[in-house]
Amino acid sequence: MNKTTETRKLFDQEVAFLDVRKNSEFDAGRIPGSIHLELKKVFSQETLEAEIPKNEPVVIYCNGPSCPRSSVASTKAVEWGWSKVYYYRDGIPAWQAAGHPIE
Repeated sequence: MNKTTETRKLFDQEVAFLDVRKNSEFDAGRIPGSIHLELKKVFSQETLEAEIPKNEPVVIYCNGPSCPRSSVASTKAVEWGWSKVYYYRDGIPAWQAAGHPIE
């Protein structure tokens, strides 16, 4: 998934959003209600499962197309058995540029 309007629809449907950026980036601003599992330090099958059941949809994002974290996390989530993974490639920069809420 790479369209911010489609991602906003998932947000409005209260789909879980997962932010895999660094702590400092998450603290500086995130999509409201996002779960934070920093890719290199916290993200694992166990930590993901503790937050989001495998049968539930999840949108995974980071800092946009130049940030590989959400791609890596999305691939791992699928490998671990999540079947409704939405990779939001455009990430937080596109979300902000569209005027969507940040907390």
